[in-house]
Amino acid sequence: MIKEHFRGKPKGAHKWTCGHTTMMVLFFALEIVSIYFWLRGHWWATFTWPFAGWILMCNAAHEGSHHSASVNSNFNVFCLALGAPLFAVSTTWNIQHVVLHHQETNLVGRDVDLHHNPFARWHRELQHKIPGGRCAGLHNLFWHSIAFLVSSFMMTCVHPIKFIFVPFIQFACKGKLTGEAAYTLDHTAKEFRADRITHGLQCPVPPHEVAMMSGVGTYIEAKFLMDAPRFLFINIISWAMAIFVFTYGWFIYGWCFKGFWFTWGPFLQASIWFMCVTQVSHIQEEAQRPRVQAEQDFFKQQALSSLDYSDKNRLTTFMTGGLNLQSLHHVCPNVSCCHYVDLYPKFFAIAEKHNCAPSTASGGWIHALYKHWLYVYRLGQDYDFDVNPEM
Repeated sequence: MIKEHFRGKPKGAHKWTCGHTTMMVLFFALEIVSIYFWLRGHWWATFTWPFAGWILMCNAAHEGSHHSASVNSNFNVFCLALGAPLFAVSTTWNIQHVVLHHQETNLVGRDVDLHHNPFARWHRELQHKIPGGRCAGLHNLFWHSIAFLVSSFMMTCVHPIKFIFVPFIQFACKGKLTGEAAYTLDHTAKEFRADRITHGLQCPVPPHEVAMMSGVGTYIEAKFLMDAPRFLFINIISWAMAIFVFTYGWFIYGWCFKGFWFTWGPFLQASIWFMCVTQVSHIQEEAQRPRVQAEQDFFKQQALSSLDYSDKNRLTTFMTGGLNLQSLHHVCPNVSCCHYVDLYPKFFAIAEKHNCAPSTASGGWIHALYKHWLYVYRLGQDYDFDVNPEM
């Protein structure tokens, strides 16, 4: 279907179009202008910057990580770097998103996106360890919302230290990895037992740490950063930029509201943009049914573990970087999101033919977000599925 759609068109036609490229240039310019006025203390820039940054993150950095921006690898690397300084650092994003999330979608203990917050239950197979009584659903929503506020800060300021620099220095000095960093993807698959996967204060092994470290160990042992020093350099620069953003406001304006907002405001808005789009597509009841988890065909599982919405709306597709059509993205990640609206009817017809049509939210993004929050609430109440495993 993909080949037929682009038949007769130039090489690389499935990557960015001229129109999409122009939009990325305009939003990159808006981000640069916003940063300039943010440095000069203009309040409006604290709102336009994270907005422009989000458009670049989902339409450029995300696409660069999947090599769907261009057939030129250097251009994809440049696009990926545009996730800094508010959203992500290149290597941690590759490990977390490309390696783990896309290959282990919605699999407990393997997909890091299920474990951003150790106190929130985001999957029915996670053991329910946090009591809450009648307020258990609200309790789960509270910890769920915390992730909406701090995710970008963690991905840009904390994760590079923990998941890149420390393991890299350890391997460079000792020639081997120890502790959690010694995990590899194969080792984790064998040793990380399902009965130990839980959430709360009594986590015997924090799932987020093990899942991330398995990817980190594989990256480091493959000497990826050593053999490609430009990536290490990009990571260091991106992390340094994020630290600068997080300290600038306090240093210039002191411990006041302006200092707080100019420091935390851009990260806070970046987190909300990120979580409100990325999490709603997989943490859904339909995407975590027993039949989905048991599906052995990789591509069918990718389609079934996604929820789609607004398949004809080009504005929504642009604002979400194509993540509103998550199933198509997971099955064909190296095709640019600017083609998704045209491809989706054909894709959905094929999925229906093979009994793996993704679930949908008929009311668009608002409906998808509502279903997502309702499901998280029910998970907090120790909710499980009382359905036929075949469903």
